[in-house]
This record gives sequence, C-alpha cells and structure tokens, in this order.
Amino acid sequence: MENTLTNTTTTTSAMSTSTTPTTNLTLSPTASHSHLKPPPRTPHALSHNQHILQNTLLILLSIFFLPFTTLLVLLPNLYIHPCPPPQFRNHGQETVLITNTTMTKGLTLCRAFKKCGWRVIGADIIHESSGGQKSGSAGMGVVKKVFGWVQWSPGRLSRAVDRYCEFPDPAGHGVVCVEEENKIEDGKSSIKTTMHGATDMGEHPIPSSPDDLSPSPDPNILIPKKGKQKYVSAPHHPKSYSEAAASTPSGASSHHHNHQHVQPKHSMATTPAIDAYAAAILKLFREEKVQLWIHVSSVASTVEESQAATIVENTLREEQEKNDGMNMTMTKIMQLPPAICSILHEKDTFIEFTKSLGFRVPLSLVCKSEAEVMDFFYPADAEKSKMEDLMKKKFILKCIPLDDVARADLTLYPFPTKAATHKAISKLKISPEKPFLLQEFIEGEEYTTHGVISDGKLMSFTACPSSELLMHYLPMDTHSAEFKAMRAFTEEYISAMSQHGIEGAEHMSGQMSFDFLVKRNEETDEVELYPIECNPRTHTAVVLFSHDPRSIANAYLGHYPSDSERVSPTPKGQQAGYYWVGHDLVTLVLLPFAEMVVDPVNKWRGFFEGVGEFMNHVLWWKDPMFETWDPAPWWWMYHVYWPGVFLGCLLTGRKWSRVNVSTGRVFESD
Repeated sequence: MENTLTNTTTTTSAMSTSTTPTTNLTLSPTASHSHLKPPPRTPHALSHNQHILQNTLLILLSIFFLPFTTLLVLLPNLYIHPCPPPQFRNHGQETVLITNTTMTKGLTLCRAFKKCGWRVIGADIIHESSGGQKSGSAGMGVVKKVFGWVQWSPGRLSRAVDRYCEFPDPAGHGVVCVEEENKIEDGKSSIKTTMHGATDMGEHPIPSSPDDLSPSPDPNILIPKKGKQKYVSAPHHPKSYSEAAASTPSGASSHHHNHQHVQPKHSMATTPAIDAYAAAILKLFREEKVQLWIHVSSVASTVEESQAATIVENTLREEQEKNDGMNMTMTKIMQLPPAICSILHEKDTFIEFTKSLGFRVPLSLVCKSEAEVMDFFYPADAEKSKMEDLMKKKFILKCIPLDDVARADLTLYPFPTKAATHKAISKLKISPEKPFLLQEFIEGEEYTTHGVISDGKLMSFTACPSSELLMHYLPMDTHSAEFKAMRAFTEEYISAMSQHGIEGAEHMSGQMSFDFLVKRNEETDEVELYPIECNPRTHTAVVLFSHDPRSIANAYLGHYPSDSERVSPTPKGQQAGYYWVGHDLVTLVLLPFAEMVVDPVNKWRGFFEGVGEFMNHVLWWKDPMFETWDPAPWWWMYHVYWPGVFLGCLLTGRKWSRVNVSTGRVFESD
C-alpha cells in the first residue's frame, strides 16, 4: 500500500528510524501485514536532541559512503555507452511528458520510454518551504534559499531525460523556475539552464489559443490575457457518507446502486494554482508537440492535477476544432476524470462508491465526533445479543484527511471497558474538520495492485504483497487465485463504472491501484477480496514492469497487448524482487546493530538475520533507482537529495518519524 497505511514499525523510516531503537521491526513483505499486527497507537515523539542526532547521523552516513558509491558509479561508465540503443523504435521520435521524476516510479517510466525510442521530458512540481507540505521537496525549499542550489531532483540528472522542467504546485502556489535541455552528444550530456523570475500566474485564466497570450518581458513565461477563462465546472457540495454503510453486514454486497449520491469531496471549480499549473503545461505542449502525458501524481495533489489535465485537454480540443485539426498534435493524457479521481482518492467516498457498485467492502462508518464512535460501540437501545455480536468484532479508526501522525494509529477498538475505549478515542481529537473512518478489522493478507487503463479498458496489471510502508516489491505468481481475483475485480470495477453511467468512465484513461485484504478458504480454495483503499495514480509497483519497457509503452499508448503482456511476469533468473539499498542498510543492518549493542544477549540473532536478508537483497534483488547506464540519479538521491532534506529539517526544526525513499516523502511527527 502506497502512502496510505501504517507499518508495524512506527519509529522506523523508509530510509532510517529515530534514534530510539524499536523491537517490533517487520520489514519483509512476506511478514505479518499491518492489519494482522497493528502497531502502537502513535509514533514515538522525538525530543529536540533526538531530532538533531537523527538528521546529523544520516548526513554523516551519506558522507561516509560517498567514496564507495562514487567509485561504483564511475567504474561502469568507463566502458558502458551513456545511453543504450532503444530496444523498440517507433515510427519517428515522439515526445512524452512524465511528471514527478523525483519518485522512483516516475524515473522508471522515463527510462522505459527512452529505451523505446521516445524523446522524454521529465518534470517536477515546486513545493515551497514548509507551509504544511508533506513531501521532501518542502524541506528542500529552505536549503535552496540558503545555498542557492536548484538541481535537487534525482530525475534531473537522468540520461533518460532529454529535457527537464519544474511546474508550479497545483495544490498551492509556485512558479516555473527552471528548464533544462539535455542533449546526448558523443556520450556527453550538455545542459542548458534558463533561470526564470518569480511570476504570479495564479491570477491569470487559461488561454484557449495562442492568440489569447499577452506580451511578456520574458518569452519563456506564459501570461494569458484576462477574460478568457474557460472549462470551469460548477463546484460540487459533497454529501456526508451515508450511515447506512454501518447497517450492511460485513461481506455482503449492496443491492441498491446509489452511486449518484456519492459526490466528490473536492470542489470541482478551478483555483489560481490549478490555472497556473495548466498554463505552464499548455506552454510546454505548444513548444514540444507532446504526444503523451503521464501523470505520476503525489498523494497531496492528485485531484488538482486531474482538474488541470481536464483544462489542458479541453483547451487543446478547442484549438484543434478552431484550426480544423491542421498542424495540431493531439496529446493523450493519462489521468482519470476529476470527479472519479476525487471519489476514489478519499477513503470514505471510495468505500461508499464501491459499495454502491455492488462490491463487498468492510463494515465502515464516517465519524465526525467522539460521540459518534462511542454511540456505535455502545448504543443506548441495543439488545444484549446484538451487543455481544458487535463486541466480537474489532475495528480500526483511519484519519480521512492527510495526517502523518494519525495515520500511524491502527489500534483495535473497542477496548474491554467503555472507559478505556473512551480514553483512547479522546486522544484522536475527532472533529468535523478531522473526521475518521471507522472500519471493520479484517484478518487477511494484504496486497496492492497497479493497473493502466486506456479508453476504458485495463491494458496492464500487476500485484504484489503489501505492507503499510511498502519498500520491498515481490512479483506474484500470475496463476495464483489471489492474483486472478484481484485482476478480475479491477476489470469488473472499470466495467461497472461504465455500466452504471458514471460520467467519463466509458472512455477514461489513467491509472488505478487498489489495496486489498484477501481471505482464502484453504478447503474450497475460494478467495474473498475486501478493497480498502484506491490510489487513482501511478503506483510504485510499476517497477515490476521495469525489465520489459515495451509492455509499459504499449499499455500507456493503448496498444492492446496479448494476455501474457498485460501482466507482469516473474523476472527471469534469480532477480526475486526490488528494494532500496539505503532503506535496507539502515533498517536491516544499522538499527539491529544498535539494538544488539544495547542488548547483545537478546538481539544478536536479529542482527545476523538482518545482515543475511540485506546481503540476499544486494546479491539477487534490484534497486530500481540504479542502472549501470544511468547511475547518476541513484548517486544523487543518497548524497544530495536526502542529505539536503535532512539539512533542511535541521535548519527549520521540522521533525519527522520516517521517510519513504521511493517517493521522496517525509512523514512528519509531533
């Protein structure tokens, strides 16, 4: 599960943990999953000294390994051509735009399309410093201002990226500040950099054609004329999640298709930030004649990027109609419609929507106060028999808004006594502004999936065992009952949206990743799926396709491949899975070593088991950030990007409990 659940380790980060060792370390994707073994209620709060020590040690760790990793990067490039010849050439070089190259999944797509002969434009979104941002880029903003450095994203250094851009944040405010042109000439990369001044584009509407552009002192800055704003949908006023969900027995399907009552929680009206983002994208499209745009959205801006994509798509369509299609390049945009994206993105509306389509979901209820939770557990007029049945079940409370601290809480409710339950719930500070989803605890194996949809059809699918902070990706047996059931669910879900007349579903293109809890009856071999969340964006599980770039390209282009190409086959040879060496070095070696020093009698076995697992990963698994022909992003991530994030945390006092190496996200703590 990507950025949505919580691991059994609450003080452990994806690259490191706090300086306080934890004894409940479960990192293997084959180990107990988060819903089977919930962690303590909240992450351990760091003291000021621990905060300083944690960040300082990680910066020093990066410096210590710098000579070794530099040698590892330089040696292969003495005899390997900087960029391998494309494995599959298309008819004439076409251009693809891929956003968020800081993330491994974005870089994976860049490399795949480069191998297939495409011109690749990589881009990242600017996050201003702090301001409540939940990503590493926020901490980087402070370091940029102090040192004046701008080249932070690992994707910027990739040989798979021909041009690099930065766009304003559609969920906040920002400007296009850097563009680069990477040209491969005689095995060398020449970089042309243009610095852009800060320009507030947020007040300007989106132009419908080049004629609507006003003169600008800088030709690289797009400033639309006023009075031309178009394609702004009326805002939707979401309805609260129906309490009828609580009356549906667990495991039962709803027979009343009330999907028309499920409204997106996000307003569908555009904002100045969305307009600025869309304007920057349009400017790039007109310059580069982009044929394909793949969103690799972050969790914080998924819906806003979808809204911007709709503006761009409508504007381009109008330009084509105005010019009768002459000298126009139509762009395929891989992003789900905004309303669908918003409903799937939120935990509560996803459950309600899925139930309305007739699929099984866990017993769930949105709670906006402590009283609602207590009334559910201890209703005043409940019969004794019903109370006994209810107390046999266990529930978890998930914070619906993005909250790094609250998301680490997977405590099982209710407690043995009413007083103990009330005491625990009161600490959550449930309110209308911070609602929680009360959801039945399902004992089952946890899996995550990644699907690519083109024109309403599932073009590519993969699945793997999951955990709260997934950092080990193991391909599943595609013939297993679980894999087949999850794939069938995804296809049926897409079909159900279309059959029920969901606007935009019939011909939608984009990406859809489900998180499941799976129960299997060993006697009957039947599989029960419980969808618990959906990520309407690229999932890091796309790395499972990294060995087959042609399949990736075919899926996004909508070329219907053979059935075998639509799933991720088990990699050949002994390459069993994917891992991030920085994460494993800290969590499997250094932390267990620290625990062994403190308690050698009880911890020595765990240390040697961790070392054995780490060596197995180094020898037989693959770090998806590292490629012999493109090693710079891997080196940059560990010696510039993350040290810069930790330095930013030191300068700002921003505390964190863990980080996700694969996505660049920092999880804040109290």
